[in-house]
This record gives sequence, C-alpha cells and structure tokens, in this order.
Amino acid sequence: MLSSQEQFNINLKRVVHEYSFDTASILDKKISRKRILLKDILYIEYYDRHSYIKLTNKQRIVTPYSLGYWENKLKPYSFSQCYRSYLVNCRFVADIKQDYVFLLNEEHIPLSRGFKKSFINSWLESVENQL
Repeated sequence: MLSSQEQFNINLKRVVHEYSFDTASILDKKISRKRILLKDILYIEYYDRHSYIKLTNKQRIVTPYSLGYWENKLKPYSFSQCYRSYLVNCRFVADIKQDYVFLLNEEHIPLSRGFKKSFINSWLESVENQL
C-alpha cells in the first residue's frame, strides 16, 4: 500500500508530464516560421535524406534533420522508433497487431522485430502516463 505522500508524488509526476507534453514545441527557422506543438505530431518519417513530420491536420513538413536527431530530441515526450525510418508519437497509437502500428487516424506503420519490444514498452509507458 502506498503512503499518501507516495501517491501524491505519483500523481504530481503525471500532471507535470502531461503539462510539459501539452506545451512543448519545436521552433526552428529551418523547418517552419511557426511553432510546432509536439502534441500535433503523429510521426516522423525519414527517406531521401530528409525527415518528414506528419501532423494531425494532415500537413507534412520537410526537415533537413536525421531520424536520430529527432529521436534524441523527442524521446522524453513519448516518441519511439518502430521501424528504421519511422518515429511515432505513442499518444496516437490505437493498437499494435503483428507487424504494424495502427494510429488513431487509421494509418498504419510497419513495426520491425528489432524495434518491437522497446516500442511496445514505450507505448505502454505512454498509456500509463496518460491515466
């Protein structure tokens, strides 16, 4: 049984995490003149030596950065790599079935065996933080 102080600390941690996610953003003149809220990013895809940020409003933003750059920057905010060229916002994951990650917008993204375990753990941690 948790003490009231321990329960308070757990609840406070969740509130702070939620607030930081809701207000966190990217401001980079190489990408956009506007601030991009992290809560609006569905996933980031990398191909042709560019990364593409897919937003909830269906907009796609081209960036000159590698997927590794984005992974380092966004890992604390519930983003996780599910495939060599995808970094997904775990808050938008609806389900994981076999070799695919299904998003709330009904898109699906491949899930490789090499990333499966760590991605599922990140997703479950994200779900736990949202409760």
